[in-house]
Amino acid sequence: LFTLTDKKVWTKSVEDTTGLKNYFSQNSDKYTFENRFDATILRCNSKAVADAVKKDLESNITIDSILKKNNKLNPLNIATPVSGKFEKGDNTYANMLFETGKTDTKYLVFEDMKSPGGYVVIQVHKFIPAGKKTLNEARGPITSDYQNYLEKEWIETLMKKYPIVVNQTSYDIFKTRMTR
Repeated sequence: LFTLTDKKVWTKSVEDTTGLKNYFSQNSDKYTFENRFDATILRCNSKAVADAVKKDLESNITIDSILKKNNKLNPLNIATPVSGKFEKGDNTYANMLFETGKTDTKYLVFEDMKSPGGYVVIQVHKFIPAGKKTLNEARGPITSDYQNYLEKEWIETLMKKYPIVVNQTSYDIFKTRMTR
């Protein structure tokens, strides 16, 4: 059963790229993003460092230069920056960004709730409105759903080919013995 399921469902879902693409195109409305921000999050160990980082960002100084400058004397001044596309709920900092309600702000400074006395500078590259995911962006969930689809289709085919037949006499005898 394992080998057959692997052949008919698991391996097929990975190797059948055309089938996966067709499945995605028929179900693409299920795979969406909420509003997102493309941003870089910099955790700083003090308000002074956060203000200096914000000023440097506003002056178009690169993040690498900002890190070198600020972490020269104390390597803990700025933690390793995190860049990416963030939806509400992804992390505490993304939530703070969404709570502002602003979609056009470039640089924000917040008190760091995770690190007392610390601050966070968020550099917003752009606001991305809610929309559909591409096949590559949703490959994991799509592959899983496609596997479920293939398995369901396979079981339906088996049920048509091998219908369930109940021997009523045997069933009645069994049922009578079980109720005693």
